[in-house]
Amino acid sequence: MATTVNLGKLRLDFRGDWTTTSTYVVNDVVCYRNQQYICIQNTTAGVAPSNASFWTLLTANFNNRGTWATAQSYLVGDVVVYNTPGVVSPTNANFTLSRSVPQAYYCSLAHTSSASITPIDAGYWQPINRKSVLGTQSGVGLTTGAYTLGVYSNSNYNTLVFPNRGIAFENQSNYRGFGYKNTTDSISAGAITTNGQCVTWGGNSSGSLGFAGFTYHNHQNALTFSFLDWFRSSSNTGGSGVHTTPDNQIPRAIQWEKSSSGNCVLMNSGEVFSWGFGGNGENGHGDNNNYDYPVRVGGTLANIYNNTTYVAATNGAGGGHAFRDVRIKRIAMSGGCGTQDDARHTLALDENGDVWAWGFNGSGQLGQNNTTSYNVPQRISRSLYFGNQAVVAIWAFGNRTGWSAAVTANNNLYVWGYNFNGQLGVGDNTNRLVPTLVTTINFGSVSVGNVVKMQALDRWDGANGTGCTAVLTSLGYIYTTGRNDSGWMGNSNTTNLNTWTNVGSGPGTTSSGTAFDMWMYGSGGARATLMVRDTTVSGTCWTAGYNARGQLGIGGTSTTQSTVFVRSKIAIAGSLYDLTNVKQLGFCSVDDTMTASVITDSGIAFSIGDNTVGQASNGNTGTFAGGFADSTGIENINSYAWQPVRTAPGMQGRMDDVIGFTNGTTFNLCWKNSDGRIMISGRSNEALTGLYSQQVDGNAAMIMTIVPTN
Repeated sequence: MATTVNLGKLRLDFRGDWTTTSTYVVNDVVCYRNQQYICIQNTTAGVAPSNASFWTLLTANFNNRGTWATAQSYLVGDVVVYNTPGVVSPTNANFTLSRSVPQAYYCSLAHTSSASITPIDAGYWQPINRKSVLGTQSGVGLTTGAYTLGVYSNSNYNTLVFPNRGIAFENQSNYRGFGYKNTTDSISAGAITTNGQCVTWGGNSSGSLGFAGFTYHNHQNALTFSFLDWFRSSSNTGGSGVHTTPDNQIPRAIQWEKSSSGNCVLMNSGEVFSWGFGGNGENGHGDNNNYDYPVRVGGTLANIYNNTTYVAATNGAGGGHAFRDVRIKRIAMSGGCGTQDDARHTLALDENGDVWAWGFNGSGQLGQNNTTSYNVPQRISRSLYFGNQAVVAIWAFGNRTGWSAAVTANNNLYVWGYNFNGQLGVGDNTNRLVPTLVTTINFGSVSVGNVVKMQALDRWDGANGTGCTAVLTSLGYIYTTGRNDSGWMGNSNTTNLNTWTNVGSGPGTTSSGTAFDMWMYGSGGARATLMVRDTTVSGTCWTAGYNARGQLGIGGTSTTQSTVFVRSKIAIAGSLYDLTNVKQLGFCSVDDTMTASVITDSGIAFSIGDNTVGQASNGNTGTFAGGFADSTGIENINSYAWQPVRTAPGMQGRMDDVIGFTNGTTFNLCWKNSDGRIMISGRSNEALTGLYSQQVDGNAAMIMTIVPTN
């Protein structure tokens, strides 16, 4: 729905992303190729903002209001500085654990003075420079549209964003907390750097590293991409193609999806590249081959090189170049759901709001009304399956038992694919071969709210998947469906569901409506745990579900699962305190072996769960991260609570992300701080720690500086 802002004599109508099918009138504002444009002359359908006779670039202005104050009212465009200390205070008050980091925020929705609306409320404020990258931004203005393609001119290799963490500089309202996955399930590790490169290290099964000649690689290498479409674009002299970049420079990576041995990367030119396992067409390159180097998604090399016209619903060389005239603005790849499996499918959302799909299709997850796998991207008909509405958000879940979801411009939720466990929430357990409107609950309505986050877990058990799905809405409600063996839904039972049902306890109930964020972790629905952060000032965190490795964090030494939400705890100086103000969670898992880490608003990291190879980074190894005590019981106590992560001085108190990697026997957690430094803990028998050596266990995280060698 468009947002109209009245600025006296100037009246702006924010229309979201520009589409080819819409007409526009004077003062309409749209997002187009990473920037905002204002309409200066009424248009017919198809007149792009690049036409200077009808459009002009809109310059965003900021009003610096200084330090945020409770007694102030704020308008759109106001910028404030706000500290989030996240203090932990023991009862004896002998110390506090905090690190206050100032952050600038941009007001995206006007509001009157209120102590309950702080700049961490994503409904009213957005962080500026969210990934905390230093450097000068090149050619990209502020955008309030459905996506932001950040381009930074840094010449260093600091880490910008991890795989499966969404688009760099994310501001899309359907992906609260960066992306929608909390692990990679991958045998190789990687990161997008501040200069837009992709670096990778670790195991190389099926070409997962993106370069040949190694079984594994124990230091980081930058990958090479062939930007044939960018070279044909108007970013280059004489070009006329659509795959331009905001600064007309060589494309930079902005999103990386990673799973098992598969990879898919989106560039700020709208080009998509893939590599790794491709036995079912997963690489979208017109064949079913594995690739140990990035290939352009859209068709065979010959079709892409020759710019061959696309032929719909065709595999192989006959399909032409599907993305010849199509710019992609977001990708979603299955996997990252708590188990390793090469079979995967990928979705891509283009600038016109159309969805494309390719890869494995055994359950109809490609939305083509069949179970045929495709090695060339296929468009999903908007008019047939999405009510002729533009799609604004996409998700791809599971592995070989994959399922998909999308939200349209009118906030409807559509689902399709594998449904053996009822994870689609459509009232039965039958697979759906095409996008199906969810009617069991009215997402997007005033009584339910819009989808602001989706999470899912899955595990292939050799016969069936064990999938489950959760949705957080803008009203602070959480709805769940699918496998529920562990009781993670908080409904006081372990009954599986096939309709979207409100959680029975905790902040996400309709009677409370105070859920601010949520994270799922574990290996599939049978071993699922859900954490929920509430909207209170303290940001109390609650957990429900599986607990075989103490991952609920409730203290004590019991591993009994909980079917209701309970307060999660941290262990500090021999005492337990409520876990509060979590902003991110990452994990690595295979079956019962599960390790997770959280990061608080104040940049402090804690870990929990299995620690047999030191992946929890708390200075020891053992079955449980908290399963030991020192002689005095002051520093460590034998209690299954979240333990402080041992780090180098420049990390703790400045953390802003964590993600997990595993190959089934190797378990690693990888953290990033606000300076772009990363550190890794765990086993290194396939070089996942990237430290030039094959150290087996590392019980404290090690700093890794990315300096690619090629």
